[in-house]
Amino acid sequence: MKYITDCIKYKGETIYSTYEYSKDSRHGCILWKDKKMKTSGTFSMLIRGSRLIAGNYNEICVIDLDTSSSLQSTTYKNNAVNYYFAEYDGIIYSTGLGCYSEVDTNTGHTAEHPYICDGKKCIHDILSIAVDKNHIYIGCDGGYLSCINRSTYEVQYTRAFSAGITWLSTFFEVPEGRQHVLEVGTYTGEYAMIMDGETVLQKNTKSIIWRIHKVNINGDSYNVVAQSYDGIGIYTSQMDLVQNIPTSDLVYTIDIDEAKGQAYGYNYYTGEVMSVDLHAIAQNRKTK
Repeated sequence: MKYITDCIKYKGETIYSTYEYSKDSRHGCILWKDKKMKTSGTFSMLIRGSRLIAGNYNEICVIDLDTSSSLQSTTYKNNAVNYYFAEYDGIIYSTGLGCYSEVDTNTGHTAEHPYICDGKKCIHDILSIAVDKNHIYIGCDGGYLSCINRSTYEVQYTRAFSAGITWLSTFFEVPEGRQHVLEVGTYTGEYAMIMDGETVLQKNTKSIIWRIHKVNINGDSYNVVAQSYDGIGIYTSQMDLVQNIPTSDLVYTIDIDEAKGQAYGYNYYTGEVMSVDLHAIAQNRKTK
């Protein structure tokens, strides 16, 4: 399958977002089992319960996978590119050009907020966004990361990186009694972990960080990274390189089958699928 932009699993089945090209135009598609839905162009997806949330060009759509016999959606127009989005308690925050949008799926209310980077209104594409209970985290193509108060929309702090921020994610760990972690990746391969506004880990992978998938193999945690034209990267949880798998084309997303210990990278233009044996890589690392 060609032109895959994202994939995500629901009840053991993979859902794909793709583009379809014609002579004069292109549009997006969401594919799940034998179901197909045309979109304005989908680049990222998220599962919340039985709901599939998709970021489409100029809109956010929500599909209840358990009740819909076909992929029918509730659509929220927000006039944003929506490369990435994040959700918390039914409120969706998504990316645009120099701004970010807010869609409350509980009430249907939508709003657009200007993004301030480097002390002034941002003029860049916003490529990444994450959210937690109290904060919105936004990274733009100018290399600026901002932590924004989710209630007041005031900027709490800003960090500058050397290239556009392509990946933001929040997760939980318990080092030294602190839990909340913000993960940052950039076009040039910079990687950072930030806790309570403090950078606690910084690495340079020298390869674009497009998406990071966290997996547990043989009791150890690994990061499997979609690196666009730089291939598929297998890293430790501290982002030390274990192995790089070259690809023939750009890879936006990776499908993980953790039970089988397999990762599948989708080459965007050729449709070639790269199969990676994570068990073998982990075992080889331990025997070195």
